[in-house]
Amino acid sequence: AHHGVGVATASGELLVTLGNEDARDGAMILGDDGRAIAETHECPGVHGETAFTTTGGEELFMLGCDDGPIAFHSDHAHKFTAPDAYGRTGNMFSIDGSDVVLGDYKSDPEAGIGLSEIALIDAEAETLAVIDPFGGADAQYTWRGLARGEGGEALVLGTDGALRVLDPSTGEIVRSVQVVDAWDMPDAWQSPHPALTVLAGMAYVTEPATGEIHVVDYVGGEVWKSADVGVEMNEIAGIEG
Repeated sequence: AHHGVGVATASGELLVTLGNEDARDGAMILGDDGRAIAETHECPGVHGETAFTTTGGEELFMLGCDDGPIAFHSDHAHKFTAPDAYGRTGNMFSIDGSDVVLGDYKSDPEAGIGLSEIALIDAEAETLAVIDPFGGADAQYTWRGLARGEGGEALVLGTDGALRVLDPSTGEIVRSVQVVDAWDMPDAWQSPHPALTVLAGMAYVTEPATGEIHVVDYVGGEVWKSADVGVEMNEIAGIEG
């Protein structure tokens, strides 16, 4: 069974995923009276969510599915159709003021955790583009290697150790920064491997093999500082204040 998702809005509404012990297939928005305002079952394998404000000021939720994500507007859900029969997006990365959501993308249900394509979903244009974030280079990433820059950039950390900065509107690689040594894709998602997060205009990349964390100026295109934390880090989160 999936753990499920619940996200509260400032106006008192609640987004919840739908499922049972056997399967999960959608989500709904509940009003403050407990009644469904919008509901969909067009989201098999629902997983991952993000909330953001578009350039037009609309507040949206987006959730990943096995065949293309779902965007929840205030009173209805919009389905994005993946270009493949199985086209899973399970993790979503947005930023306020950008219409584009970055998602991981998997077209082979039997493949492991290593991925070679990303999804760029434009909520306003209602389009989904599948992009090779490595420009043909022999590399992969996991969901731990995706993030958004403060200017909306799509950031992808590959197994070749490079952090690539992409234009979210075109998928074009703007710059690439070598951050960590090349690493092998693990078989299990729980295994430590390099992870990425963004905080206060800098990207932070862990290197479990060396026990280091690297601070990357992804706009300037260089590793600004590295620190030895002395432990094999697994995941990372950034907190302000």
